[in-house]
Amino acid sequence: GSNYSAQFAAQGGHPPYTWALSPNSPGLPAGLNISSDGQITGVPTGPSAVYDFSVRVTDSAGAFNDVPFTITVF
Repeated sequence: GSNYSAQFAAQGGHPPYTWALSPNSPGLPAGLNISSDGQITGVPTGPSAVYDFSVRVTDSAGAFNDVPFTITVF
């Protein structure tokens, strides 16, 4: 029930970067969203669990990288 906020950052490539869930990635916990500028925000409403997902960062030249992350909801 608490507000959550996290900001992703990238280095290299050709800024600006665009962020999204990777194709075929499981979703974020219910109540959380990722914005194209790399912020995950919201109030998690899903059940307590460990949520694994992947985020794709794409640079302005179209190069991308998929990175795994985990959020634990208590």
